[in-house]
Amino acid sequence: MTSSMRKHILWLKQEIQSWTDEGIISSDQAQQLSARYNAITTDNPWGKVIFSAIGALLIGLGVILFFAYNWEAMHRFTKLALVLVAVIIAHGAGWHLSFRNATHDAIHNKNSQAQSSARLGESLHLLGSILFGAGIWLIAQIYHIDEHYPNGILIWSLGALAMAWALSSSLQALLAMALIGFWCGAEVFDFRRDLDWAPWVIAALVMPLAWRKNSPLLMFFSSVLFLLLLFFVSVFNDFEMVVHLLFILAVGFMSLAKLVPAFRRAELSGVLYGVGTLVYFSLLFAFTFTGVITDIYLNQVNTLALVMYLLLPLCIVLGIGFVVWRQREQLLPSSIDRIDASLKFLTLIAFMGSTLLTNSGMPAILFNVVMFVHSILYLLSGMEHVRWQRVAFGSFILALLVFVRFLDLFDSLLLRSLSFVLLGIGLFVIGILFSRQKASQEVSQHG
Repeated sequence: MTSSMRKHILWLKQEIQSWTDEGIISSDQAQQLSARYNAITTDNPWGKVIFSAIGALLIGLGVILFFAYNWEAMHRFTKLALVLVAVIIAHGAGWHLSFRNATHDAIHNKNSQAQSSARLGESLHLLGSILFGAGIWLIAQIYHIDEHYPNGILIWSLGALAMAWALSSSLQALLAMALIGFWCGAEVFDFRRDLDWAPWVIAALVMPLAWRKNSPLLMFFSSVLFLLLLFFVSVFNDFEMVVHLLFILAVGFMSLAKLVPAFRRAELSGVLYGVGTLVYFSLLFAFTFTGVITDIYLNQVNTLALVMYLLLPLCIVLGIGFVVWRQREQLLPSSIDRIDASLKFLTLIAFMGSTLLTNSGMPAILFNVVMFVHSILYLLSGMEHVRWQRVAFGSFILALLVFVRFLDLFDSLLLRSLSFVLLGIGLFVIGILFSRQKASQEVSQHG
């Protein structure tokens, strides 16, 4: 449930209390109405989940330190038995709390107790996965296994990922993503290994779980990690191609965000749009500098890589954009939003073509104009929909663009000061107009 809906229901419950005090409804009616929305307005369980996860981490650390303190005095079979027993106890207790107690409580209509048991059980499963990882290194020490150390991290991450799917657990998925990121960083930066396939592990095995659970948290971290791993694996190889792929995916994320509500995944829309917007404007800002397009010029690209990493994703994203445009009356009801979406696709196409121009400053000028137009569109959209986030983002883009370009292009302090004064006046006027628009909307709603 969205935060706005939760606030609305909390407001409704306050009104119910006022109606009861004023004698408009009876106490029994008030209890019935409150009970109807009680399940929706319960506190967000993530606070309890986070504290339980921290507790599991501390317990796991304590157990590991206890083993380390007495390690030398133990027989190797005792060490092995302790590792296995600790993992079995943690997962066994987690299973007992997550499934058996939850089923018993559900039968007796004690849903809150069932949820508490499930959260505690999930934390114990997390402890089991932590102990499983510790067991990998302890067993390697017992039997003097001198192996490529990232392999142990990979095995640990795959174990956590398997538990994430088996339990439909967000905590296990977060642990798996952290381990996969650590493993990929170790392979790329310590051993200079080519891991072009690593980011797609996240796309194929974690993002579908986020979709299945309809979890904005998992979708955010999996999307960010997917894009970061793409960047990591390109540091020493295929950097130019990955920049192109990131720009394609950014537009794809923003377009997909318009479609996911049709699949009853409206809570994921904001995450996908936010991640896509961040990557899109970060790259677009980089393209506004002269010479950047020349530096990422695609030269001597393998045909198979060109098809798989550029042309195929580009066709998919253009296909998503076509579907969005076919349903623009429902998905893009505002003409300003349609112009903004169209501009992003035109910019993507212009970018793909501009990398063929190796000795021209025109692309930098083009992308400066595009970024300026985007800032104006965000300001107009924010005014139209009375959304301060869009107004603030459009103002930030405009201020950043003016600040950087005038430092680059003008040496006169008078011109610089004049431009900043005009920018400040413009933003001040925008703030006044937005405040009036918001006040007018509130009057019309209450009128």
